[in-house]
Amino acid sequence: MSKFSKTCLLISVLTLIGANSLANAAEQGKKGTLLFTQIAKSVDVTDCADKKQCDFHIVLKDIKNDETTYFSNRPQHFMDDITVADFVKNWSKGKDSFKVNHPNASFVYFDAQDNIVQNIVELMHPNFDAKQGTLSYDVKEIGKTARLKARTYEHPVLFIDTICLWTC
Repeated sequence: MSKFSKTCLLISVLTLIGANSLANAAEQGKKGTLLFTQIAKSVDVTDCADKKQCDFHIVLKDIKNDETTYFSNRPQHFMDDITVADFVKNWSKGKDSFKVNHPNASFVYFDAQDNIVQNIVELMHPNFDAKQGTLSYDVKEIGKTARLKARTYEHPVLFIDTICLWTC
């Protein structure tokens, strides 16, 4: 299966849930949690300058403004997207914000041998540069399967854990 086919399959899985906007969900009184996905053309991974703070610094390249998709956790069934700028702007909002309680993410990408690789990471300190089309994070690897190395990878996807919608 080609990289393009694998990427299309991955994106198709992400869009199987019916669409409503976040505002409509609020108006309808939906409760629960949201999960997020971000997709880019490539990612540069470099060693973190301060190893006490993070393991790596990642820069997602060629990410577009509308490429933060969110979807509900069950029992709700809705999805939509928000701009990357809005996602980053809201990072520190709320008492249990991502700034206070960093999210975990499944970081999926193609390695040098064209294999799909998954690392579980903690995301910190997002920075979006709309002009450059880049989104960066500091990350810490989670678990025993540390496979991330400093280099450039293709077709990265971040599956970011939940944040509470209204009341959970």
